[in-house]
Amino acid sequence: MNIMKQQYNSLILLIFCLPLLLSGCVDDLMRNDKSELIRFTATLNNSWEKPTRGGELASPIYELYTVEKSKTAADANGNPLYLHTEVREGFPTSDPNLYTESELEEMSTRAQDMINGTSDFYSDFGVSAYLYNDNWDENGGEPNYFQNQRVLRQENGDYDLTSSFFWPRQEQKMRFAAYAPFGTASNAGQAWCNFPAVSIASNAVLNTQVDLLTCMSEEIFCDNNAPVHLKFKHALAAIRFEVGTGLAGATIKHIGFTNAKINGVIDISTGETPIVWHKGYAILNPNFLVNNNSRQDILQGKVFLLPPQTTYEDNQLEIVVNNGGSDQWLFFPLGNKRWDGGKTYTYRISNSNYQEIVEVRNGSESSASGNVSVHFPYSGNSPQNVTLISTIGGVTPQPLAWKTSFKPEGATEWSSTPPEWLHLQQLSGAGDNGTGSAIKIDVDPRVGRVVDLDAVVRSSSKGLASSRFNLASNKQNAVIDTTANCYVVNRYGYYQFPLVYGNAITNKGINIQAFKGPSGTPRDEGDVLSTFVDHLGNDLVSPYILTQGASSVQRFNVSRAAILWQDYPSLLTNVKYEPTLYGGVGGITFDIAQANARQGNAVIALYDDLDRIVWSWHIWVTPMGASYSIPVETTGGQTFDIDAVNLGWVSFAPIIDYQVRTCKVRFESASGSGISAELEVVQQPHAKLTPGDGLYYQWGRKDPFRGVDNNLNILAVENEWPNLDRNNKTPKRKLLSWRTQHPTVYHNMARTHQLTAADREDLSKITDDLCFNLWDSQNARINTQADYLTVKTIYDPCPPGFKVAPPVTFSFATSAGLASPDPAKWNMKYDAVQNGFMAYSHKGSHVAVLFPLGGYRDYDAYGGLLQINTDGYIWTSGAWNNSNGYYFCYCKGRGDDHINPFNAFLMGDGFPVRGVRDKAVEVSSRKRRK
Repeated sequence: MNIMKQQYNSLILLIFCLPLLLSGCVDDLMRNDKSELIRFTATLNNSWEKPTRGGELASPIYELYTVEKSKTAADANGNPLYLHTEVREGFPTSDPNLYTESELEEMSTRAQDMINGTSDFYSDFGVSAYLYNDNWDENGGEPNYFQNQRVLRQENGDYDLTSSFFWPRQEQKMRFAAYAPFGTASNAGQAWCNFPAVSIASNAVLNTQVDLLTCMSEEIFCDNNAPVHLKFKHALAAIRFEVGTGLAGATIKHIGFTNAKINGVIDISTGETPIVWHKGYAILNPNFLVNNNSRQDILQGKVFLLPPQTTYEDNQLEIVVNNGGSDQWLFFPLGNKRWDGGKTYTYRISNSNYQEIVEVRNGSESSASGNVSVHFPYSGNSPQNVTLISTIGGVTPQPLAWKTSFKPEGATEWSSTPPEWLHLQQLSGAGDNGTGSAIKIDVDPRVGRVVDLDAVVRSSSKGLASSRFNLASNKQNAVIDTTANCYVVNRYGYYQFPLVYGNAITNKGINIQAFKGPSGTPRDEGDVLSTFVDHLGNDLVSPYILTQGASSVQRFNVSRAAILWQDYPSLLTNVKYEPTLYGGVGGITFDIAQANARQGNAVIALYDDLDRIVWSWHIWVTPMGASYSIPVETTGGQTFDIDAVNLGWVSFAPIIDYQVRTCKVRFESASGSGISAELEVVQQPHAKLTPGDGLYYQWGRKDPFRGVDNNLNILAVENEWPNLDRNNKTPKRKLLSWRTQHPTVYHNMARTHQLTAADREDLSKITDDLCFNLWDSQNARINTQADYLTVKTIYDPCPPGFKVAPPVTFSFATSAGLASPDPAKWNMKYDAVQNGFMAYSHKGSHVAVLFPLGGYRDYDAYGGLLQINTDGYIWTSGAWNNSNGYYFCYCKGRGDDHINPFNAFLMGDGFPVRGVRDKAVEVSSRKRRK
């Protein structure tokens, strides 16, 4: 990120009062293990943008203020001047298109170069730490672990405390409050400041101001050993000043804000200024000579920084202009305006009583607040309207003539001619007076292409025998980035992956939340698993299998790796356990020869020296898996990117692929001012799939079971009613370890009500009693349909970047998110040719998402596959109780047609799994569910 160096130093950090009083004796929690020092990494959102010739800044967000007229005449002819207001997200210095190359170079020199280094951030910052047991309290007392400690950037780009602080021993939680750069701080004023805050005092010495950054971290568990990532943001508002037409030859001598909030306390959590010490008169004396009538930056690339605030009723902006004679004082009212941290506010004076406004809207999306897009199905011929506002906003709004230009995907230049497939009802127009005009847009049908997915797998290779393709980084290297229980392979070649339990390693480091239940969960046989277990029933103490074997209570040694099953002989070959891979973490290697390459599934097992299966991984060979995903919107407004096919799907014949195509459309003022708004037109991808096969999973398990072969013959599965020993005191942990050791054996679960009274007392027969959190580690209770913030676990069967769909995901399938037999209320369309349902995305378009009628494996029928071609089922990560999981079902053709987004049934049944993109939601982003 790009932050200006400490050229602007007028924000003097006086008080850093980051308080939150929580229980716990800190002295007893210190560690002496240097490897567990608390460390940090840092990034910045809404960064400064370095001006470069021809560069593009973010589209401006216009506050539709009325153009204010000055109370006195000030131009050379005695005419009034007007004030225009513009607001941008982030901190751009100025529009690079306004300057020559030499001016840009000079401005860059004046502003100094961006801070360089691994993290592109300040060299230091101050941080305070809060330690607590249960729930975060925003209105507590002082930081109780450490306060206002300096953190300094190291050569590798990480940040270390200048004093050593270690992670506490107890399973507690922490939050960190930080500010940058590190400055003068004291603990005064904490009696009245009961929230994480930084206190500031500012003056109007432009060249000594510094950009103040703040951050409140997420909740961190104290058994974390990875660097804490702090996402800083701008705490202050940036003010710019410009001149427009009518002031050539004049000098802007003075700019002042009356009654502005200068000193106060910024709440780091909210960005607000709840306490104000002083309201003052902020003054700038730029003495800027206006050399022509073009738009010019009065502060020449700099901004004036003020605390976030809402201006008082009597606030006004004062500007002194000299046209070669006497000074003219201009007064513009600024009452009840808002200055927010992280935004840039531009005030421009000119003799024009208007500002040009171009805005495009599509439903709730607006170019005034972000990106706007319109989506069409692959089939085309379904016109949609967007609203275009093209207005001269001022004392009396007037229409603003507009024109269009186009930039298809892959193009480097804008063109006045749209691509042949894209049709706009109007390519130009006269504009409107603020009410907006409907612009009709349509696209031609997409031409599909026949794709043999097996041929795609054979079309190119990945990796070399001497330098294998690493499935844990998706690159040809030996870095452990993100791990999983399933790895997708889309080409033949040479592959490797590390010996890590499921997703226990992510790109953020050790992912403790993948194998730990909610903080404070007792280690007993309740409904919530406190710590996930290995194949011997040990609590996991390490994400690395070899380390777990050497340090767990029941120790074990890894001996070999082998294929348990695969769809076709010699699909995978040369499977080997390699203990020295990944710097001693160990890994498994395998080959896929071009001659044998095709779609398919395989499971690889790792064995210990007593020939027990330690862990197993699913290899999914497909060009489809985890590569196509579309957004669906739930009835609660959450958006999930859902995979196109069920986990493990293999197509038995060529498919027809309709690829996505996009084009940016720019609506621009015809005046030549450059004011514009952009719209992205997207024609969604689609795939007409052919008969095929997916995989089936028992709820909470990571290992798949096959369905049918390529001749559509149902494949049998081995099943067993595990004997857990009636004297075993931990049957749930014993069952989990049994399932890990028997990934090919269908766990034949018993319904309690079918057992005799004697059997119900026999723990060996009660094997359907599981834990709520096997697929959502922080779930501590029965789910509701509203639950959506789930945490992927080491038992999750999905590939890196995906997780089992949360319970709420499939509410998109009906108009109200409820079960319905009425096709008019379905948001999915039955396709008889594909023998399944096609889904609608949240953009209202058919896209490449198929829900096949693949039936299910029934525990009552010893894992037999039933209701093929009439019913479809998909597990979610939610639990109704400790024997029943939530699932999505859709039925067609057996007299009971319906769609039910939220049903529940016994966890022993085998349903498909549909992955959704894992957006790395942290546990701390939701309250612990009890």
